[in-house]
Amino acid sequence: MPRVDNEPVLRFVAKTERLILVALLLMLLVVVAVGAIELAFNIVSTLLKPASWESIYGAAALFKIFEFFFVVLIGVELLETVRIYLEEDVIHVEVVLLVAITAVARKVIVLDLSKYEPLTVIGLALLAISLCGGYFLLKRAQARIGMGKRNVEP
Repeated sequence: MPRVDNEPVLRFVAKTERLILVALLLMLLVVVAVGAIELAFNIVSTLLKPASWESIYGAAALFKIFEFFFVVLIGVELLETVRIYLEEDVIHVEVVLLVAITAVARKVIVLDLSKYEPLTVIGLALLAISLCGGYFLLKRAQARIGMGKRNVEP
């Protein structure tokens, strides 16, 4: 059977994939920027309300701000993941683990223990321990083979 030249098809798929990734990156950038602006607006408007000085220090208000902050932070981490993939065509496990750890940390920080079954809380704890353990093992393996630090130019 004669061999078919797949190179044009593969180039088309690669270019389409890159175009989709750029579009996703731009959309995510807009969402994260809007989220950061909304977070800043919420903080400033809460501080400027005369009656809010008592409520800003309440646990519920602080948890709401922390939750929103972590959502924006997770968005920034996702931006970094897609940006690195576009630059290097490689998914860095370290960055993906950091995004996952940040997401679990966000959940733990805003967790209302009265709303969850004990097994759910234990599962979340095991998830956090597993992700942090995986990150630790990854960094240890990188240190052993001399990849401890990425080369980042200013």
